[in-house]
Amino acid sequence: MISSGYFLKLINELLIYPNRIVSIEFDPHYSTKIRDLCRNSDSPWPKNNEINGHCFWWHEEPINNDDSNEFINWYYQRFPNAAQNLNKVHIIANSEKSQLKNSMLDTLGCNNWYFFYHGFVSLDWFRDFEYFNCTTTEFDKVFITFNHILTKKRNYRLHLLAELNSRKLTQYGHVKADLLSRNLVKQEIFNNNSLLSKSARTIIYKHLYLSIEDKHTKNNNLFHASVSPLDNSSNPILNCAPGNKKTDQSLKSMWHIVTETVYYEQKLHLTEKIFKPIVLERPFILLSTQGNLSYLKSYGFKTFDRWIDESYDNEMDPDVRLQKVVDEIEKLCRKSMSELLIMYQEMHEILKFNKEHFYGNFKNIIVDEMIDNFRMCTEQSKLTTDKKFQILSDNINLSQVKKILLK
Repeated sequence: MISSGYFLKLINELLIYPNRIVSIEFDPHYSTKIRDLCRNSDSPWPKNNEINGHCFWWHEEPINNDDSNEFINWYYQRFPNAAQNLNKVHIIANSEKSQLKNSMLDTLGCNNWYFFYHGFVSLDWFRDFEYFNCTTTEFDKVFITFNHILTKKRNYRLHLLAELNSRKLTQYGHVKADLLSRNLVKQEIFNNNSLLSKSARTIIYKHLYLSIEDKHTKNNNLFHASVSPLDNSSNPILNCAPGNKKTDQSLKSMWHIVTETVYYEQKLHLTEKIFKPIVLERPFILLSTQGNLSYLKSYGFKTFDRWIDESYDNEMDPDVRLQKVVDEIEKLCRKSMSELLIMYQEMHEILKFNKEHFYGNFKNIIVDEMIDNFRMCTEQSKLTTDKKFQILSDNINLSQVKKILLK
């Protein structure tokens, strides 16, 4: 499998450049700020009259409303001639399914190239775990949860921490919140633009803010100060290595409470976070926006509705959804260790299946999806552009591209 660092370079060389399409990417790669969009330096066609179109790579981070509006304005400034827009191919490569994205595509007349980017990244980051037996019956905690970024659209994690603290559940888990501080909590709950509801702010104030304040210290002692390997972008591959301290704690925890990047938005978008419990052969509860558990299952993975109530995935209200998740965590924490071990043994086939599926057919699924969706872009270009600017699938052996990606 191609490494995550060279993935985009390979895709450009296999699919984009042969059709004289220029790549426009974010630099730094994790940004979604329109000012950070720039032309890929490897693009070999410097003259506009030699270019068939552009591919805008918005595949790493989810699209939000403000950046979408800014991109639309930037796009019209960059391509002011409507005829030029129609005569050349414009693709947005992305990793989400949402109405916001669809509306942006419709407004701009761009082609939609969806693929599961974070699935490819995970196959690289977690490649070593395929060779390790992660099954165990030695648990020291019922659950583990990593909560690195706690602000803005991820401030729902503060609500989770407050609920766990209010129900005295933190003693049963490895609860990671390395950036948590009294000042951070204060800024979020008193921010008029915060996505936190009034009731969520009240819970956070009573059961998180005051608890930290009572410590009379700048450092938070309620939770373990440890960076999640999936939230630390400095060296993610090393942080995900088998045998390091963070992985050991993950192995000693039975249930993984995965707090995903998106929570408030109505979109289907998952990152590498969800795949850590899968490669570690652990059951998981997914804290994300409505429908993302079903989205994961659409890629062939199995979940755990035999042992917990997974109706939280159908809940539209973010506060109710979080309450339902914490209810399930509390039920698990009230069980004896012998009951949990029986549960773990009962799950063995599903845990084994998920890990084997991740390293097996999942790769085929996301490669087929990526190439098939690119083929759809080529078909769409035949309907919307002049013949001389069309993406020609004849220029590329797509079957051969699939074989390369599956190596």
